[in-house]
Amino acid sequence: MKLNVKNIDKLTIGDLLNEEFDCECGRKHSVYIDKVIIDNGAIDELPQLLREFKLESPFIVADKNTYEVAGSRVERMLSASNINVRSLIYKREHDLVPDERALGEFMLNYDRSRDVIIAVGSGVICDIAKYMSFSLGIPSIAIATAPSMDGYASDCSAFIIDDIKRSIQSSPPKVIIGDVDILKDAPMDMILAGLGDMLGKYSALRDWKLGNIILNEYYCDVVSKLVKTSVDKCVSEIEGYKERDELAIEHLMEGLVLVGIAMSFVGNSRPASGAEHHISHLWEMMFLIEGKEPVFHGTKVGIGTILVNRLAEKLIDSNLNFDILKEEAKYFDEQKWCEDIKRLYKKTAPEIIALNKKPYDILIEERLDRLERIEDNWDSIVETINKVPKSQRIECFLNEAGAPTSPQDIGIDNNIIKDTIIYAKEVRQRYTILRLLWDMGLLDKIE
Repeated sequence: MKLNVKNIDKLTIGDLLNEEFDCECGRKHSVYIDKVIIDNGAIDELPQLLREFKLESPFIVADKNTYEVAGSRVERMLSASNINVRSLIYKREHDLVPDERALGEFMLNYDRSRDVIIAVGSGVICDIAKYMSFSLGIPSIAIATAPSMDGYASDCSAFIIDDIKRSIQSSPPKVIIGDVDILKDAPMDMILAGLGDMLGKYSALRDWKLGNIILNEYYCDVVSKLVKTSVDKCVSEIEGYKERDELAIEHLMEGLVLVGIAMSFVGNSRPASGAEHHISHLWEMMFLIEGKEPVFHGTKVGIGTILVNRLAEKLIDSNLNFDILKEEAKYFDEQKWCEDIKRLYKKTAPEIIALNKKPYDILIEERLDRLERIEDNWDSIVETINKVPKSQRIECFLNEAGAPTSPQDIGIDNNIIKDTIIYAKEVRQRYTILRLLWDMGLLDKIE
């Protein structure tokens, strides 16, 4: 079967698994996941799944919270089925951080006789399991305890190494289990984080298309439609999240899994991560450096989506003179940029500077080339921006669900917001609305 924009929204998650598809974009897409089970009581299928895949020696990974929610139940269930189980339960005073310590603790406790990793948790636990699955060459099974993030099905993991957020190649799980009975009882802030992460896809898809228009970056209409359809489906149930409505939770989990499949289809996080994620990553790094209690990634993404969509709307409402913009684009205060990066990124600044710094003449030449393409394709850029829900609508969605909507709601000081807008783009080498505004010399002028 060939994937196209007409059939992609008619296919179920099961239709997309463990097969290589031709696509109308000209590429082949695949994700090597055997099963995704999202249903009431889905966790009870685990012993049979292990027998089906001839897996006999599971290594369970959980933290103290997810162990209480589902990990102990998994242990008892497998032991009752005469399955030999070993477990690692991460114990932290605060939230588990996916860092060098967590990976080292895994290896110290891992028994090489194990033939499958069972991750009982959400973002951090699953990222650790996916990476160790990739490194050790054994499969993993994800038992989701919250519909809080989009990485369940992706082939990369997010880690904090030297206080910098990094995306590292991993293996997607062999099986994903989303038991709606467990998911609907997850902490509400985790459910709302999942919603925020999904709403961020509107911004991410816009940024992906901007990269296609301005840099001729690869873009797939089919994958884009797969992601957008999933977000729209989550939004259609917006009134149900506060009530922990089972159908709303099921659609949210399905959407998060489908976004992970989309990332695996294209081989990177482009369909799911844009400027809104860069803002989230910057805030996360700042919180770590300052020793602040972390805020869920998806919560920050939702707020970041409001910020960047607002900037995009103001851009297309501006009176632009490209002759003036081109003249101003010839100048860049490199010294101030370095000083500001050091002030904002602190001990991580040297790596951020190394990632982004270029010889001055090349920096300006490339900027002017992009500005030329921006002018030539301005109508397409405006059309792309106009297809995204307005910032006010995103804010209404989050408000209706009961989620935070402003940086102040999560402890971001007012004086950090402008720095965030100007310098979040340095977190990743990826073209977004923030880099577009910088190319045009407007990033520090549009409030």
